[in-house]
Amino acid sequence: MPVPVPRAHPPTVREDGRLARGGRARAALAEALLELVAEGDLQPTSKRVAERAGVSPRLVFHHFQDMEAVLQRAASIQLEKQMSTITPLPNSGPLSERIRLVVERRSRIFEEISPVRRAVNLAAHNSETLREGLELGRNLLHQGLEHAFALELEKLENESRRRILDALDVAGSWETWEQLRDLGREPDDASRTMALLFWTILNVDADEIERATEIVDSMAHDHRATDQTRGN
Repeated sequence: MPVPVPRAHPPTVREDGRLARGGRARAALAEALLELVAEGDLQPTSKRVAERAGVSPRLVFHHFQDMEAVLQRAASIQLEKQMSTITPLPNSGPLSERIRLVVERRSRIFEEISPVRRAVNLAAHNSETLREGLELGRNLLHQGLEHAFALELEKLENESRRRILDALDVAGSWETWEQLRDLGREPDDASRTMALLFWTILNVDADEIERATEIVDSMAHDHRATDQTRGN
């Protein structure tokens, strides 16, 4: 005889309201952290976050396990905002136009995410979740380059393709953007430099890639010879 399975009762109106209030409170705390980080406070305390959100400090740890969890939620909110505005870029047409579109998008996104990205970098060494988030972001940027410059990449042999993709990843990374901004470059000037890097990398021919490999191989040979001389 089959055993009757109790039916789960649907949430009551009161339960629904409590869940909704909890969701709004978590979002408000995360948004408050985003505001503070954008103002330059990369490691705001729970008290400051609560004050900005207009709630009691004890509610921070009622809704979140710790401040890292608040930062994770804030980073997720920002990623959701970014993803909602992104549409696929073309992967055909003039190379100069595709470079312009890639740089235009990255410059806008990097400027918007930089404060939170700096805060995440500070906390990531102690958080596997944050490190996974950074890796996800890098993968998304990588896929965007593979798509936008597919015409140029498909002409290359496997090893050359990998090297060019690595170079593109570095040229179009947030870290490169941050370094340019640290040098005092305004966004327009940093964008020009990033476009120059893309253009130079994508116009390198196979012989030049091979020449770069030979340079590094000769350096390695010189190092081995020096080590052997010292050993003797």
